[in-house]
Amino acid sequence: MSVLTYAIMPNNLFAACQEVFSISHDRSINEAYLFSVWLEDGAGHRTGFLNDETIVEEIPGSDVAMECIGGSNDLEASAEDSASPMREIRHISVVKPQPAMHLFIKGDADTAFSIEVDRIFCGKTIENYTVSGTVEMDETKEVKLVPPKPTDGTPQETEIKTGTRQE
Repeated sequence: MSVLTYAIMPNNLFAACQEVFSISHDRSINEAYLFSVWLEDGAGHRTGFLNDETIVEEIPGSDVAMECIGGSNDLEASAEDSASPMREIRHISVVKPQPAMHLFIKGDADTAFSIEVDRIFCGKTIENYTVSGTVEMDETKEVKLVPPKPTDGTPQETEIKTGTRQE
């Protein structure tokens, strides 16, 4: 069995000595995405993956990327031959995130979601948490991610507020 790995990582994920928000979630390559996910800044600029598979990169210093991991690249292999199914991971990152940054999750069907959020400074993860829950068809959930204003160049704790918004 061969393992196929395909990776396109965000260019700005490891920006030297700058703060970066990194958002990621995954699915089996054979499943449809059942929710849209994007970041939005205070000016209404968006970066992420929308429900019609549209990719937007409107936030200055933002990037999106996809990575495929696991599975077999042998077209003759049966499902039983593959120890792990291929997965696709979607990444969204923003260098120097501005105050009032929000994460949005919109249901394209009734589904559960789990999204990893990392805060990176000078190439090191300084905060990591998971945003998870359920979302109904056409429901939009909003998570407020507020990067603090460092006073001495050292990042502080991020204030996390969650809420739900119906469209």
